[in-house]
Amino acid sequence: MSGESLDELYFRWRYDRVRLVQDPDSAESYVALCEVLDDIIFVWVVPNDDNRAADGVEIRRDFLLEKDLDEEHYDQWMAEPPSVFEVLVGLVQRANYIAELGEVAWFEMFLMNLDLIEYSDKGYLDSDKHTIAQIVGDFIDREYRADGKGGIFPLQHPMQDQRKIELWYQMAAYINENGLC
Repeated sequence: MSGESLDELYFRWRYDRVRLVQDPDSAESYVALCEVLDDIIFVWVVPNDDNRAADGVEIRRDFLLEKDLDEEHYDQWMAEPPSVFEVLVGLVQRANYIAELGEVAWFEMFLMNLDLIEYSDKGYLDSDKHTIAQIVGDFIDREYRADGKGGIFPLQHPMQDQRKIELWYQMAAYINENGLC
């Protein structure tokens, strides 16, 4: 490794998958926001969303394989619960597999749907952490509207209360409703 810690390499590897710009003066750069998302543990509250948590952990395995690092030496790291950033990157991959918009486009869509798009590096303030944590907390705790507004997959015409539906089915409904595949 290049003198950077495993955590630094891993963060940059994930960030590079979902964003193209890393510049503190750019409205297209979201390093600070992603760092906040990476500090928040994803806790699933709806049955089967543990699969999305597992996708988040699986991202670690992908990283270790790509960097040719021995997974056995990182057993404790692999056992830690996933961050919101890891889960979002995992969902980006799943969504892009179904509807090939590109991982960057999917991540940007998630940021827009969560009302986090305004927290680019250009205008980011440390005081924004509290608001971001509140928005993400509402997403995790399913304290958004029944149509999914406030989550990552809002619908115009939901068939069910999206707060009670696992993320996988929310994603499928979102892709179908928006004609993305």
